[in-house]
Amino acid sequence: MDSTKDMEHDIHFSSVADRYLKKLSNKDDVKRIREAIYNFRDLHYSKKLKGKFKGLNRIQIGKYRVIFKIYKKELVILVVDIGKRSNIHRK
Repeated sequence: MDSTKDMEHDIHFSSVADRYLKKLSNKDDVKRIREAIYNFRDLHYSKKLKGKFKGLNRIQIGKYRVIFKIYKKELVILVVDIGKRSNIHRK
């Protein structure tokens, strides 16, 4: 699990999310996704998910979606999954 210290939250990547980023061939996309996650400060801009994803949030970064869980007491954001809009919600 990859983690980075954020001013407000620790950010951790699940093995699934970390593996997806390593698999991407376009390194500019990887850089843009990582920068957006690390610079993400306002959790109010995220969308709360429903159904089988209840309890998770997502942000949109271009054609990619980042699904994450916020642990407020521990000040941790766990990036659960990353993928393109067309198939991220079908997993």
